[in-house]
Amino acid sequence: MTEAGFREFLEVFATLEGESSWLRVLEARQEEDALHLRLELNPEWAGAVQEWGLACGEVEFLCLGMRAGGPAVHYTDHPYLWPYIQPELELYIHGSPEAPDRILRRMFQAYEEAVGMNPWNCEQWPPVPAGIRNIRRSEQFFADGYGLLAKGPERLVQSYVRVLEDEGLDHQVLNRGMGWRLEKRRHLPAPELLDLQPDFVIARRFRAARLA
Repeated sequence: MTEAGFREFLEVFATLEGESSWLRVLEARQEEDALHLRLELNPEWAGAVQEWGLACGEVEFLCLGMRAGGPAVHYTDHPYLWPYIQPELELYIHGSPEAPDRILRRMFQAYEEAVGMNPWNCEQWPPVPAGIRNIRRSEQFFADGYGLLAKGPERLVQSYVRVLEDEGLDHQVLNRGMGWRLEKRRHLPAPELLDLQPDFVIARRFRAARLA
């Protein structure tokens, strides 16, 4: 299996756009932090059934239900990846805003614009901040005028910071870094996402070969 083979695997799906095709995981075998998959691709009207082998190295997270889905999409930047490639920030507020309901609406909007909808209700999706998840609790939070409003990947928290800056609300951001486990793996290639819809794999290396 090679990286060139993985690119060929992805190119197969690029040629099937608009076709009624599906992908199924036939076999999965994990060895330490490596995952080996045997996949079946049924391109429906576009040709014969294909079988592929896929090797995922330095796996960070795996969501694998052995379900039929597809197509396969590869990402180097995606909300699933942010916890692995961005530091975690904590956002604190100081002071009570004049229009807390407006800030809540704007923060929900900032969240949706940053990450979109949560497909398959996956736990890896960046969560809505606890400080704005419950409207009644949020109103009391803003009335108190201090505390942790949100924490999460840098890109997401910075979208909330821009809202607070526009509203003139005093705030503080603390950088909690990447965590010891990810810091130890920074010498490795950056994590990437292979979305098999609904299954997905986050790993640092992908290789593939057509088996049949």
